[in-house]
Amino acid sequence: MSSYMTGVSLGIRLSKYIPRKIGLGAGILLFAFIGWAVYDSFADKAHYNKLRTETENIFAAEQKYFAKKGDYTADLRLLDFELPPSSSEVNYSASRYVHDAGEAVLTPEKFTFTLGNGDSFLVNVFKELNYTEEGKTSKYSLLEIHAFPKFKTLRASYSIRRIYDGYCPAGQELLKQCNVMIQNADKAEDDIKKGGKFCSRMGANPTNIDLIWLF
Repeated sequence: MSSYMTGVSLGIRLSKYIPRKIGLGAGILLFAFIGWAVYDSFADKAHYNKLRTETENIFAAEQKYFAKKGDYTADLRLLDFELPPSSSEVNYSASRYVHDAGEAVLTPEKFTFTLGNGDSFLVNVFKELNYTEEGKTSKYSLLEIHAFPKFKTLRASYSIRRIYDGYCPAGQELLKQCNVMIQNADKAEDDIKKGGKFCSRMGANPTNIDLIWLF
């Protein structure tokens, strides 16, 4: 029996003990609402976990590719991975150099697709980015896999970020993130608060950036 129907049933039983002035209908509505809230909460969690699972599947395929090639690729067609049957808006773009303020900048390699329910995925591979710390500049590359729920269906997205120095696995750094989503610019503070609660419920921990929680 679903949580919703359980709430309705509980409301009917307990309404017998509610003062008559409140009425049977009020009692049923109250507990039906509680049941619906519980059901909705479980549905959100299941939805988010599906996004995580699909993202982890892509990452596992990327790891296999890295073990063979020593690098990552955004082209999912080259991986041991099958796009879900409902996938649409499938697009791939290779990295290329573009000129920005007189400098040649390498764009990321990118792959995107959308599921039948409106959820979407983005895979980026950035090559040879510069990183400066304590006056020392070094190069690294970055793999990003993002899972975005259909707009306003969930409070947060999920992503995996793997920083690597090109061809040395020992230099890798892995981050798995619950990313709070701003759904209404006019109520950004409220979205951040509710998104944080959602990420916490999913098992993520806060960082010094309100929009980013880490698993």
